[in-house]
Amino acid sequence: MFLNLLFFTKLILLKVTGKATPLTVIFNVTNRCNLRCKHCYAAYFTRSSKDEMNTDQIKKVVGGLKKAGCLRINFCGGEPLLRPDIGELINYAKLQGLSVDLTSNGILVPQKTNELKNIQCLTLSLDGKNNHHDILRGKGSALKTLQAIKAAKKAGIQVRVNMVVHKYNLADLDYMINVARKLDFKLHISLAISNIFGDKTEISIKPTDKQFRQVIKYIIAQKKQGAPILFSQTAYESVLKWPDFEIEGVMNAPAPLGMPPCPAGKLFGLIDADGRFWACPHLIDKVKAKNVLKVGVAEAWKVTRNHPCTGCYQVYHHDFGHLMNLKLPVLINYIKAAIGRSEYGN
Repeated sequence: MFLNLLFFTKLILLKVTGKATPLTVIFNVTNRCNLRCKHCYAAYFTRSSKDEMNTDQIKKVVGGLKKAGCLRINFCGGEPLLRPDIGELINYAKLQGLSVDLTSNGILVPQKTNELKNIQCLTLSLDGKNNHHDILRGKGSALKTLQAIKAAKKAGIQVRVNMVVHKYNLADLDYMINVARKLDFKLHISLAISNIFGDKTEISIKPTDKQFRQVIKYIIAQKKQGAPILFSQTAYESVLKWPDFEIEGVMNAPAPLGMPPCPAGKLFGLIDADGRFWACPHLIDKVKAKNVLKVGVAEAWKVTRNHPCTGCYQVYHHDFGHLMNLKLPVLINYIKAAIGRSEYGN
């Protein structure tokens, strides 16, 4: 609770001063992955692991993030639980006074609950009914995710689950909301991408523009009725204003009307497994970046804000963008989530 209060206090101060600080950072600690998800826009399983940071290097970077004003870190990958030192890294980051989250596909969670005991929250991916999840992530992976949720909950680890809405699971929202209620977790509902800024995933998974809008309206309606959906109603409402879901992001042009300020490179960033500091995961290898191992965290962070992206339809960016703009309903939504309320308001 203290870290949550500190986060909101610092957010207000940063808004008032206009200072850019890496308040919350995704830290990809490995490119290795034990799944080959067909819709992985970064295709981590095809990337080399030879330049990944070792334990001491990661600890040094974590210290640099703390010094630069970071309060929250999310260890990601690839699959972060493939690192044998992941428990040591989690414990070190917590000792630095950081709130530590971890994002995993869940396969190794039942064997790694002891290493995860000091995280604030574990985020797992479950995209709907078993066959609709497995079609993209691999046969049997949905059951393994469900086992991971139960194992983590049994170990006292807070769990959140991310559902990516794609053309195969459009009818699974009620199923996921019911699972969330039954297993007592908060649900992130994100929207699929396939070619943001020119990249392509292995297969086309996007619904039509009309289908996306129908889904978003349904999410808003469920949110109003108290469904355990984490992102704010305000965020989904601004995503609904996105002019055309065939377009996934805007670069070198003004953001569409009604979009919140983008937090990338202002209060949010990503450090890749080789040490490069990016404003956003969608900008990896598309803009210039500096390496924290070569120039330090503070210097690399300065470069992240110099990017031409002005907006996208990703719900988490809208939610955090509204939060950094201190929009009251979104602040209330975050506070309710932080104290464990199951009904999140706006």
